Formats: sequence, C-alpha cells, structure tokens
Amino acid sequence: MLSDAVSGAPKINRGIATVTLAIIILLSLALIYCGYYGVLGSDEVFYSELAHMLESRGFGLAMSQNIDATKYLTFSGTALFFKLLGPSNFSYVLYGAILYAATIVVIFLIGNKLRGSFVGLLASFIYATLPLGIYQVARGGDDSVMAFFASTAILFFLYAMDRKQRQALNNLFSLLTGFTAIIGILSVSEEVLVLVPMAIAATFLLIKSEERSRYAKGLGYGILGIIVGALAIVGVGYFVYGRPAYIFSTLVNNYNQSIDEMLVGNETIPFSYGFDNYMEAMFPNMLSKNGTYVNNGVTFPYYVGKIELGWYFYLAVVMAAVALLRKDKSLAMPGLWALSIFIYLSFGTMSLSRYVQIDLGVPFLRYLMIIMPAISLIIALGLFDIATLKSGHGRKRTGKAAYFWTDMLQPQKIAVLAVIVLFVASNIYSIDAIKLAMYNYTFPFPEIGSYVNTLPKNSSIAIIWNESTLPLPVQVYTDYDYNFSSVYYKEINCSMLHRYNYFITILNSTLQNMCNLTLVYKSPQYAMQHNSYSLLGRYNLMLGINNNTIFAIYKTK
Repeated sequence: MLSDAVSGAPKINRGIATVTLAIIILLSLALIYCGYYGVLGSDEVFYSELAHMLESRGFGLAMSQNIDATKYLTFSGTALFFKLLGPSNFSYVLYGAILYAATIVVIFLIGNKLRGSFVGLLASFIYATLPLGIYQVARGGDDSVMAFFASTAILFFLYAMDRKQRQALNNLFSLLTGFTAIIGILSVSEEVLVLVPMAIAATFLLIKSEERSRYAKGLGYGILGIIVGALAIVGVGYFVYGRPAYIFSTLVNNYNQSIDEMLVGNETIPFSYGFDNYMEAMFPNMLSKNGTYVNNGVTFPYYVGKIELGWYFYLAVVMAAVALLRKDKSLAMPGLWALSIFIYLSFGTMSLSRYVQIDLGVPFLRYLMIIMPAISLIIALGLFDIATLKSGHGRKRTGKAAYFWTDMLQPQKIAVLAVIVLFVASNIYSIDAIKLAMYNYTFPFPEIGSYVNTLPKNSSIAIIWNESTLPLPVQVYTDYDYNFSSVYYKEINCSMLHRYNYFITILNSTLQNMCNLTLVYKSPQYAMQHNSYSLLGRYNLMLGINNNTIFAIYKTK
C-alpha cells in the first residue's frame, strides 16, 4: 500500500484530518435533514412493519415469501431505534442516516490506505454529497445499508492484504472480510457481488506475489469467514423465521421465478441503458415523469431514475483515465470494484425485466449504491493526480509533498477546485429538487397519519390500495398503536369492510352510500400548481398524486 511519503500526498495532521472528517459527516447529515421528505410506500412500509413487529414481539416473525423479509440487517437496525426512541418516522430514518455517516468514515479509511488522508477526505466529501445516497436515506431505503457492508468488506480486504502487518492481523482481517461480505446479504442480496473484485485481486496476488504462503493463509481465513457468515444467516433463518434455509431458499426462488425474463444486452454498459438518464442528471433542473422531460417544473419521478448516476459516471471515467496515465496503482482496487460490478449489473441478473416479481422499469438503477463508494474514490484519485501534476517552480511531482501547499494558484489546482465546487453545487441542487419532487408523493400522508393518531388506540384500520396508489405509507406516520391491514381494492366488499373499525382509501361516495359508511376525514384539495421556494431556486411544484387525488378515512357503522 502507498503511504503519504511515497505517493506525493500532502501530509495532514491526524487531528486536522479527524476534525475535517467530522465536518464532512455533519454536512452530509445536514443535507439529509434538508433533503428529507418522508418515507415512501411499498418496501419501506414493509420494513417499518417488520421493524415494529421485531421491536414489539421479538424473534419469531411471520413467514413471508416477499424478498424484503430476508433483509434482516435493514429492519433489525430500525427495530433497535424503535426500541430506544419509540416508533416514529424519525427513528425509522435514523438507522440509515447513521450507516451512511459510517460509510463516509469507511471511505475515508479506504482512501487513506490507498493514497493518504488527503485523498481519503476528498473521496468521503464526494460521497457525503451524493444525491443518490441522500435520496436513499431520506426515503428509508435499504441501499445505504448495503453500501456500508460492501465498503467495510473492501476496507477489511485492504488491511488483510497489507504485508507490513503481522500474519495474525492479516488472518483476522481476512476472516472479517469474508464474514462481512456474506452477512451483508441480509441488507440487500446483491451486496455479495463485492466478493468478485476481491476474488480477482486475491487471485492476482497469489499468482504474482513472492509471498504466496502469506496470501494463501489469508485466503483460507477469508473462506472461513464466508462459512461463519453463512452459518449466521442460517441462524437468523432459524430463530427469526423458523426455518434454517429460509433466507437462502427465498432468494433462490425469487431469482428462479424471474430468470426467464433476462434482458441481457438491453441494459448493456454504458449507454444503451439510456443516455437520456445521464443527460437529465447532468442538468438536474430537468426532472422527468414517465421518461418525458419537464423543463419548468418538478414532478414525481418514482425511482428518481434520471438523477441517480449523472455526471458521476462521466467524471469517474475521465478521472480513471487520468489515474491510468499517471500510472497510479492506487486505482487498482476501486477501479476493479466499480468495473466488475458495473458489468454484472448490465449483463447479469440485474438485467431482468421483472426482477424478484417487481416491475422496476429500470432495475439497474436501484443497486448503484454498491459501486458509488468506489466511484467516489476513483474521482478523488483522478482529481488528486491532476492537482499534483506539477509542483512549484515547474517541477514534476516526484513525491515532494511539501510543494502541494505552495503555489495554490497553479492552473491545475484551480481547475480541480472549480470542478469540486461545481460538483457540490450541482449535488445540492439535485438534492433540493428531489425533495420537492418526492414531496409531491408524500404530502398527504403525514396529515393522514396525524388524524389517525387521534383515533382510539388499537383500532383496526384497513388501507385500500391499487396500482396507482400502491400500499400507502400511513402507518409510518402514526404511533404504531393501531392494527393496520393492506387490502387490494379488487377484493373489497361491504361485509369485508365491516370487519374493520376504519379504512383509508381514495374518496368514494358510491362506496360510502352502498356500504353505509361514515366519512370522518378527507385530505385537502390539492392545488394543481404551487409556487415553492427551495434552497437554490424557485420551482413550480405539482401537488397531489394523479393531479387532485383526495384520500378519505371512513368509519364503519
């Protein structure tokens, strides 16, 4: 591994580096707070239900073939904060925010290990302002959890490969590498893909290194860690779901049900997946609805697919080329990490048209968080290589770190600073736009949840949903003192409705009269257009799902 002394990186006092890293984390948490818009529907509702079930009942969750039920590390952490702080929308998001901050620390440590603390800080800063990351945390998604375990596994791998350590430490880190890479399946199953770049790197070292016995022992301990991690997953399957192989069998069954719909070649890298997806991200003021450009407004992009990767992709490609031209060996691990998984996401099972029984439209987008730490590192390495291309007095960089802090007005350093400033400004703009766009979807639910909290505790409440509304995330905005049930609208009838005390659905006077129901609440009539001031500008915000959708709460007689 390259140290500050041999890499030409400027030396930063450990205390200053620690304070700077803390400021970066606080900045990221501030962006999460400013970009917070509330939990969405579908998966997030299921995670919150499982977390509440785990927090209130302990082990022994009900069996479910929904693949989200296998994500124990996603909802168990939430259950812990439910236990400590009480169930709420805030405690639901807190777990992901903490892991996102922890990932920033891990990225710093990786960058520090590869090229020194300056690169570590720059990479962590780039990741801290990532719109996709802020979006995932703000919605209570699972991909920020996956990114933490993937990054931590890579960090342990780098420590395991360090020849300057004692063999015992190498073995320990190898064990932790295998364990972390496998246990991360309990966040998102695709996390296991992080084994691919590590396996390639380990094979190269075994073939080329003169210390084959050292790396062979490390490989053995890594395999042992994988076995221990797999046994831990078996234990979760037994204690939580009552069947040891439950998690593995559920994952395999869901893949098998979708494997016939592979679209290999439909989402190949890098552009046939959709050049417009990248273009709209480069100009984040042009968000989209159903793939259509909307130039003077912010509308509802369900997966925010047009702003997930953006110019991170282009900048990473350029910076990787710069690092290669500079013969920067530090690029090897993050480059292999990003490239190998990116190829899989394009040609492997992520190219399914209907992945795990869910029509995602572009399934590729949901799992980019597994490589975003690597992309942040690649960008940081390339920018640093540009900044250190020349030193003062026209000297080429040959490891003279002291010159980095002199002649800060050199053109290449000004250019790098300008890129960073524009990068962060674009990210903040995107985060702000995401919040307003998603607010279009979440706006009714906090108000509905507030009213539900006034109803008698332990009331049974049915949530009627269809394809346009999805499972409504109302329970996430309540005190969790109610018995919620989700009912598909095609299954409802009057006798079924009277099994519940209340039910929530789209305003329907015909159903009200037919089933002799009492309307107790209806959401406000949303304006078609609302002028909203945001952090960096003014948007014309379209409010309300499906234009003027009104939700209602009915009481049975």
